[in-house]
Amino acid sequence: MIQKVIKYKYEGNTYDSFAQLKQAYPYISFPVGADADVLATLGIEKVEEYPPLERCKEVLINAAKLRRDTAEVAPVEYKGNTYDFDTKSRDRLDIALKALTVQGEGATIGWAMADNSTAVITAADIMGVFVTSAVRSNALHERYRKQKAAIEKAESAEELNKIELGATNE
Repeated sequence: MIQKVIKYKYEGNTYDSFAQLKQAYPYISFPVGADADVLATLGIEKVEEYPPLERCKEVLINAAKLRRDTAEVAPVEYKGNTYDFDTKSRDRLDIALKALTVQGEGATIGWAMADNSTAVITAADIMGVFVTSAVRSNALHERYRKQKAAIEKAESAEELNKIELGATNE
């Protein structure tokens, strides 16, 4: 969600923060925690506005990417087991798949699952985990592309705030 930023206008200048305003006028004792009425009395205008639209779009696209990337490395469920799927875990699964393939049909290995339980798995199980992950990854990338298109099409911050990015674990 895109948030409005508060700026302060005083004597024809705009300041990005109250501290910046105070620093520009060290000889004036601005009251701490002054409300809008007190500021107006001092001739200070408090303005709430969205950042520039292109910056808002950039922030939202990056948030969508982060959610997609986080979901891609979430644990994978396959045949009642939940496999860790971060980079190190994928590398380990790949090595185990190669080892089991060399050992031949029927070869098994004890594998630590995401919940620290151990299950006996086969090369076919590992292939199933990779296929499940690929299907999930494709769905995540499709959703991201739709979100990005909606973000790029938006003509205001209000429109951007209507775009649902979803949870990181979806």
